[in-house]
Amino acid sequence: MFVGSFIGLGAMSSAAMGAFLVRRLCKDEHPMHGGRNVLILLTVGALCCCMISPTFGVLSLSLAGDIPWERFGYSWVTWWMGDAAGTLVAAPLILAWQYRHPFRKNAWRIPEAAVLGVATLLVCFFVFFRNTPFEYALLPLLLWAAFRFGMRGATTTAAAIACVAMIGTSRGSSPFVGETVNESLLLLNSFLGVTITCALFMAGMMEEETTADEELSKLNRALRESEVRLRLLGDNLPDSYVYQYTFKTDGTPQFLYLSAGVERLHGVKVSDALRDASVLRRQIASEQAVAMQAAEAASLRDLTDFTMELRMRSADGQWRWMQVCSRPRRSPDGQVFWDGVATDITVRRRTEEARRESERKYRELVELANSIILRWGRDGRVIYLNEFGQRCFGYSEAEIRGRHVVGTIVPETETTSRDLSRLMDDICANPSAFEQNINENMRRNGERVWIAWTNKIVRDAQGQVVEILSIGSDITVRKQAEEELRARETQLSLIHDNSYDVMFAIGVEPHDCFRFVSVNHRFTEVTGVRADQVVGKPIQDIIPEPARTFVVGKYKDAIQRRQPVHWEEVSVYQ
Repeated sequence: MFVGSFIGLGAMSSAAMGAFLVRRLCKDEHPMHGGRNVLILLTVGALCCCMISPTFGVLSLSLAGDIPWERFGYSWVTWWMGDAAGTLVAAPLILAWQYRHPFRKNAWRIPEAAVLGVATLLVCFFVFFRNTPFEYALLPLLLWAAFRFGMRGATTTAAAIACVAMIGTSRGSSPFVGETVNESLLLLNSFLGVTITCALFMAGMMEEETTADEELSKLNRALRESEVRLRLLGDNLPDSYVYQYTFKTDGTPQFLYLSAGVERLHGVKVSDALRDASVLRRQIASEQAVAMQAAEAASLRDLTDFTMELRMRSADGQWRWMQVCSRPRRSPDGQVFWDGVATDITVRRRTEEARRESERKYRELVELANSIILRWGRDGRVIYLNEFGQRCFGYSEAEIRGRHVVGTIVPETETTSRDLSRLMDDICANPSAFEQNINENMRRNGERVWIAWTNKIVRDAQGQVVEILSIGSDITVRKQAEEELRARETQLSLIHDNSYDVMFAIGVEPHDCFRFVSVNHRFTEVTGVRADQVVGKPIQDIIPEPARTFVVGKYKDAIQRRQPVHWEEVSVYQ
């Protein structure tokens, strides 16, 4: 029980140590991938780690008395040779068929494999069963298998040779039969170790080279596909093209690459521009040539990005704006290349010019408008006041900007005692409630003016009020006229109502219809008719005959002559 456990422990330790060292030294690559890994497997796994198992096994059997101590070395070598032979033959065979390696299939592979197999068996038969002394003829067959069929072919051929060799040697008919079994095993294993190691090493090198070639082929294929995608991308960029640019040793500019967009945008063939860069450079507006050369020189000197908007005239005579952006890089030989993209920005430039023109017209309209245009925030402070407003209130833009409206253009209290400070707070708090507003304002010199304001709310993207746009008109003259008119109307009303004479107003309507508009108190006393019975009634319904016809005639005569008329009448009102 003890001996068996100790032997099992030795076998597991040998296998575990071999697996650990091989994996570690191979850097987690497959042991059959590459000649270096194959050598690690055969030397570390087959030669070194296989010493653990015979040491444990022979030592345990010697301690148990099953093997005499004087036979320790002989037994250890025999055990080690067996394990090493198994590792040299069996382990590579299993690992090779487990490893997925590239294999090129063609119609001649199977016949070639059959020929190789027959040739190997024939040589093995003559060497190991007829004791023919050309055993090293097996090495070319192993190399043939390695070169043509890879690791699987080499390990399979090696396993077949090892099996036949073991059978022939055990029968005593091979060239490796010695005086003792140990000597026979040593001779056979030495031969197999050298030949198989050479074959497997060459197979590993071939596998590595084949894999490297295939990886290189994949990389080249991926590179070509990438170049195709890049070319398609560059050729199909809307309103743009890709280029690579440099200067020759004599300072002559040269394009190394141009995508197809250059033909659409400039009417220049790619081949012509690649042959002579001036074909494209001549299209640049002459007024920009000096600035472009200075920008190129700065980019070359400092290796900074080149970015410029160029006005270019294409072959059909059409002017375009091109935005050119490129980044320089220096090659190992010191030459500088620019990789860049040119984009047609004509539409954007026209849009910007139209916007600037619109802004200019708007600014002129605002500045020259005969209205006060005021922008102020919810905190009551002035953001902008146009030129007309500055003249109106007597402030410059620098003086009024940022100041609170109350105390500058709005007095705290109107002459009518209305609290304007409270009004301004209400407008800032709820601008929509004061879209139309009239209030008294004041100039810088203290003069009071009346302004009619139209207030518009300006909101941000979140709907919050950010400022108030107010457009004002000076209605001071109108207010004064209204006040004078109200005063005069009041005066006339007093005269009308308190006069001793009969006074009334007549409205003229179509078809000679005259209607009472108003009557004074004296009229009602003289006629005995109440005001509500007269006002709004035609005179034909109020004045009795015969005076009615006479009065209507006088009114018509006054209208035709446009002169005052005078008459006397006697009427009896009922």
